[in-house]
Amino acid sequence: MSENYIDTLIPLKTRLEVTARDQVIDVWVVGLQVKMASRMLSLIRSNFPEDRSNLQHLRRFAKFKELPESVRTLYSKASNKDQQVQDLKSSNPSKLLKNPQNEHSTTTLSLTKYSNGAVSNSSHKFPLVDEQHLLLVVCPIDLISQESLVVMLSSVDATRSPIIFPTSVPLLAPTSSAQAKKWTESHWPTIYKKNNPFGPHPSIVSRAQAEIAPEVNKWMELAWRLARESSESNRGEFIGVVVVERKNGTGKVISTAGDARWLDWAGYRVGKGNPAAHAVMRAIAKVAVIVRHRDLEKRERSKTSYDSLQHQQYMSTLEQSRSITPLGPGFSLDKEEYNRNTQVTETVGEQDTDLLKSFSNENSCIFYENHVSETESQFDDPFANEIGYLCQDLEIYCTHEPCVMCSMAMVHSRFRRVVFEVRMPHTGGLTADGMLGYGLFWRKELNWTMLAWQRHNPTLATTPPNAEAATNRLEDPDLEA
Repeated sequence: MSENYIDTLIPLKTRLEVTARDQVIDVWVVGLQVKMASRMLSLIRSNFPEDRSNLQHLRRFAKFKELPESVRTLYSKASNKDQQVQDLKSSNPSKLLKNPQNEHSTTTLSLTKYSNGAVSNSSHKFPLVDEQHLLLVVCPIDLISQESLVVMLSSVDATRSPIIFPTSVPLLAPTSSAQAKKWTESHWPTIYKKNNPFGPHPSIVSRAQAEIAPEVNKWMELAWRLARESSESNRGEFIGVVVVERKNGTGKVISTAGDARWLDWAGYRVGKGNPAAHAVMRAIAKVAVIVRHRDLEKRERSKTSYDSLQHQQYMSTLEQSRSITPLGPGFSLDKEEYNRNTQVTETVGEQDTDLLKSFSNENSCIFYENHVSETESQFDDPFANEIGYLCQDLEIYCTHEPCVMCSMAMVHSRFRRVVFEVRMPHTGGLTADGMLGYGLFWRKELNWTMLAWQRHNPTLATTPPNAEAATNRLEDPDLEA
């Protein structure tokens, strides 16, 4: 590739990836000699058979030199405490631990306050640990008390009390090698197994990204062109959408839509406009027209019995909606004239109902599935998505992160992939690390999941002609894409 296209796409994090990535759990760690490792691990597995699966992302055994400084400091403290106990045993056997099986007994091996990352080794002298010693993650501390654990592990080596201390480790598996490295340096040696239990598998994301990356700039430029036409004509906001069908690795545009929320609305920027005329909703409606039209044609060819009069009326409506003459490229709505003709007052603008006036074209619907610009009229494929359900396996490219309503419409329409360029922190429904945090592109409780990316590359980013005005408008926290 002449340009590093893949760098323009940033895969979105799922909601689980965002919420679970920093969770930790407190576990018991024991120091032991290498020759005791096998017996100790067998003992732990027999006592905590269900726990091992929860810690598979951790290296169960670790050498002292492989641990972060905070864990080594905790081990040093525990070793010093253990040495004090050993000295006490040899000098005065009558002061040994009380019965460790009694959960109400006390122990001379008192817990120390522990923290990962904040403790310096300047005031602690590390014990001498050679290559014959290992540290082993035993289990979460809520599964067993320290007193009981001492008794259990002492059965392996009765010559001395085991060195046990608590520390914090990542609760869940890492979703990238970088995350595993970070946790290894801050908590405990962590393994990245090249999978993602909280989202799409990394290999699936990388393959899909490599497939769409060479064409993404072309589709985004078209989406920005549609956005510009909508804004300059005052039909809608500076938002555009392109729907692509991919066959044999090559994409083809089958539907385009610019925002049209102010078209036939009772006043320019009165209220929030027609939500059904958001660019995403219009693009989906256009695909629905294609599928609906084709299904009726198939029924006609198969001579299925149905109400012929109703069918003729329906076909007439579809034909007219698909053949409406698009508004010319120079068409625009004068804001003052538009408001005057619709007799909009400030009082009416504050109302939440009856903002939609009667449509001037009886064949129109609230989604405006007909073409309203010259660019939209250039892309209309009657043979698109012949085998899918509505938008199944299609790709959608958006200038802006779709709102919650549009994001859910994309899920229910079963898009395969989505790419957007501008985040909408106050209203966007796709991102999981934004203010809303919905992450609707990948929620297992919904009936569909998609792959999602944000396009970002300053050297390739499209700059709209009226960038200043568009930017000012996008700062409105109530604006929905």
